[in-house]
Amino acid sequence: MTIGKESLAGVGECRVSGEFSLDKTIVPLALTKQKKSSPVLGEPLVAGSDLLKEGVRAPKRRISSSQRKQGDSTAAADSMNIYMREMGSLKLLKYDDERKLAQTIEKGKKQVQFAVLQSTLAMPILLQMKETIVENPGKISLFVGGIPDAQFDVIAEACDVFLANWQTCVGLDGQRKKYLKKYLSPSLSADAREKLLFNILQCGKQIAELFEDRVLSSEYVNMVAQAAEDLSKRFRKIFVELIAGEGDLPEEEMRSPEELERLVDLQFIRESGSSLQSLNELLKEVEEGRFISKEAKEALVRANLRLVISVSKRFVNRGLQFSDLIQEGNIGLMKAVEKFDYRRGFKFSTYATWWIRQSITRGIADQGRTIRLPVHMIETINRMLRVSKDFYLEEHREPSVEEVAGQLGTEVDKVKSALKIAKDAISLDTPVGDDGETYLGDFIVDKNCLGPDGFAMVASLKECLSQVLSSLSPREEKVLKMRYGILEKREYTLEEVGRCFNVTRERIRQIEAQAISKLKHPSRCGDLKVFMTD
Repeated sequence: MTIGKESLAGVGECRVSGEFSLDKTIVPLALTKQKKSSPVLGEPLVAGSDLLKEGVRAPKRRISSSQRKQGDSTAAADSMNIYMREMGSLKLLKYDDERKLAQTIEKGKKQVQFAVLQSTLAMPILLQMKETIVENPGKISLFVGGIPDAQFDVIAEACDVFLANWQTCVGLDGQRKKYLKKYLSPSLSADAREKLLFNILQCGKQIAELFEDRVLSSEYVNMVAQAAEDLSKRFRKIFVELIAGEGDLPEEEMRSPEELERLVDLQFIRESGSSLQSLNELLKEVEEGRFISKEAKEALVRANLRLVISVSKRFVNRGLQFSDLIQEGNIGLMKAVEKFDYRRGFKFSTYATWWIRQSITRGIADQGRTIRLPVHMIETINRMLRVSKDFYLEEHREPSVEEVAGQLGTEVDKVKSALKIAKDAISLDTPVGDDGETYLGDFIVDKNCLGPDGFAMVASLKECLSQVLSSLSPREEKVLKMRYGILEKREYTLEEVGRCFNVTRERIRQIEAQAISKLKHPSRCGDLKVFMTD
């Protein structure tokens, strides 16, 4: 047995790496808005034509599946050409331009981070980070950006800095709570209250400044921002309901809008550690920071779409269409934009190429085959493919299974198993012939279905069995049919048959035994022996 190239066709070379997900995928406009061809089922009837006057419709023209498939592929090719032209008009970025965009992205992230860390809502998230880092210092890279995974001295230093900042945060948060307790005192004057509110906000700013030199994980920062937005919406709704008289405040306690606003603001400060107006200003800074970061990300992505096309060309004929490869590569490109650290001195294209390749190979592994294979099995098949190619170049012949197993240092049975798995699945709806009227499934034998000879034998058995049973008494015939499900929906128990004949189950057993004894007589069972098989 030799291993040919066709036996491993459609198996792409894949690398294993961590999975990732994106909430929103930027897909090229030309690829998403493909023009779908619809078959013309008949010629249109023109008003005033003879056919229309006579009430006769034009004959319908059937479009074969091959013609329909050709039309779809033509539309896809047109959209791909449009996309290629659009990408050709994009200008490439220089290293300084990439660095400026990366700095703008970081600036937007830091603005969002600085705004949300001023709220007391950030303290539980920071506490969660601190507990995780204390248990496993290596996980600090999940929370703080710009920390390499393999440099243990850098990780240790970053952990020490984070834990020291956390201790300072605890002290500032305690001071903020003291100011907050005084602020909520009802006997406090307006000037004193305003001064305390200023001190409360200053404590929040000092906490945010502690983490200003590092970009924290966007996932955790967004959690705080979402909690702040939800809290702001809830209190605005409460204030509107109180103004409209729909709140839970009794009528005798109804006050002016200014007094209601002050009460709502006091409750808001009690829960969030800042006034509603201050939090709304912070949320505006969050939106502004997100917008700045988003604009820079999109500019960096657009400028490198040509890189995705270049990398995707290396993976054609691996199980995915070229347009799908481009879209998978675009996902990797966006992930590279999120992870890129300009301080390390690399060009963005050098860094992004690996993310694009990883995303494409992952897409091929997940979507390139009808039946998904485990990643470790794909790696085994890829090694077999490389060994087979190298052997063919050296020996000018296809290698045998034993030779491939020897090169890989594995068992022959494992190589044979991988060869069977490497064969791609074929759809039963695959058209056969040029007319498109027949499909591959029409030629597959159903082993569970009886053939013509089987149907003839079953019909003959029914006829013979009916004749043999008719030689018994009507009661014996009915008992056997019910007990063995002959021409019945199911088999009945002795008790069920007994209820049908109003006798005991023991009497039914005796009738059944007597009827079977009669059937064993050579005059009756001789005709049934021909249907018995070993």
